[in-house]
Amino acid sequence: MKDHRGVRRLLVISALIAGIWLVVLPWLTHRPGTRRYIARLDAQGIDPSAMYYTELPPHLFADALARQQHPWAGQYYEGDGLGTNRVVTLTAKGELSESNQGCVGKAAIWHAAFRQANGVIQITTPLAENSSHYSFARDRPSSYLIVHWEERVYLIPPEDILSFCGAWASGDEPREDGHGFFLLRIGDEKKPAEGPPELPLGFQRYLNMESITAKVISVEPPQQQPPDSIENRRVYEQSVVIDAGTVAGVIPKMRFDIRSPAKIHINATVVSVRPATSELLLRHYVFDDDKVTPATIDWEVINRDIFRR
Repeated sequence: MKDHRGVRRLLVISALIAGIWLVVLPWLTHRPGTRRYIARLDAQGIDPSAMYYTELPPHLFADALARQQHPWAGQYYEGDGLGTNRVVTLTAKGELSESNQGCVGKAAIWHAAFRQANGVIQITTPLAENSSHYSFARDRPSSYLIVHWEERVYLIPPEDILSFCGAWASGDEPREDGHGFFLLRIGDEKKPAEGPPELPLGFQRYLNMESITAKVISVEPPQQQPPDSIENRRVYEQSVVIDAGTVAGVIPKMRFDIRSPAKIHINATVVSVRPATSELLLRHYVFDDDKVTPATIDWEVINRDIFRR
């Protein structure tokens, strides 16, 4: 008898929860604020599922949507819809919020303040970060170029401008749906974009520039770093100097790949630039008993640009 009473009690509780949910869900969906919110999405051709990718407070998201006609304020998306989804929201008041969504859930949520001048968004003061897996601070851009392309607006980190121009040259941009490799304001993917994009002053030369290749001319020995979050992986950092600088188009934080010797996968990021040379920080990831392969003089590097390969 006790077992039967326990089962009946469980069924009653389950039915009660289901009944409450059936009452609450329509209220959430049909209350005036939500109807206006979804109608605003529909009116601008925005997929309501984009709401899934943001952790913005409702007032910030509503503000971003209301300012969709603003020259640059709004919500921007890049990703494949599966393992990589990134949303950056800018408000006209100078607030930025970023959400990184992967196949295992939200990896990081970040809020910051910024200022805008001459088509450049400059991050000024990080406000807060809530990360459940991994801090993206090392790879997060410190500034964005506001790139207008007829009625479209993109946010492009300066260090990625050559890759963005490569996407234009290859026809990968302007894209025809929301998924892509560059931050595009949500809703703009259906807007026309003919001819080349309008780059901010000082960046026009990248439109017709080829990939940047260079040779390593100076190396420091690799230094082992504290263990990271991945088991059995060791991290080494190594500073090298290459024979290309601002004259060749190198920009701080620009990423390079190893061209020769082949099949060596190392993250290489520009940390400082001079007219004819640049310093790169190489991060070597070594698993288990494998040995690190230090960079040597005459290694060849090429800027990371998947659209020109």
